[in-house]
Amino acid sequence: MSQDAYLLLHLFGVFLAFTALGGVTLHAMNGGDKRSNATRKRVALSFSVGLVLVLIGGFGQLARLGSYSPATWEGWVYAKFGIWLLIGALYSVPYRKPKLLKLIWFGGPTLGVAAGWLALYTPF
Repeated sequence: MSQDAYLLLHLFGVFLAFTALGGVTLHAMNGGDKRSNATRKRVALSFSVGLVLVLIGGFGQLARLGSYSPATWEGWVYAKFGIWLLIGALYSVPYRKPKLLKLIWFGGPTLGVAAGWLALYTPF
């Protein structure tokens, strides 16, 4: 696949993951819990598929740039991977820690912007 195709796949994964994270967070903000979420499995699947697409698209782009192994990766790649690990962990927080809902609501997209900034400017 071309680098542009990997980019589109990556972005679709980002949008899918953030849509699912926002949905779960909003449901919890409105007082919902896991049992009252009728679409819980579908949303969890969307989040998981989104994260997988983010990985496939991101690593596909790295491969197209010639960075096949972790030995050739720059620091921003590791930082971006760490950010996506944090975003992946955020999905389990809304029902467990309702006090952190506002932080997730604004912190998740902030982490997404940070990941985008790292990819755009490759600072280190």
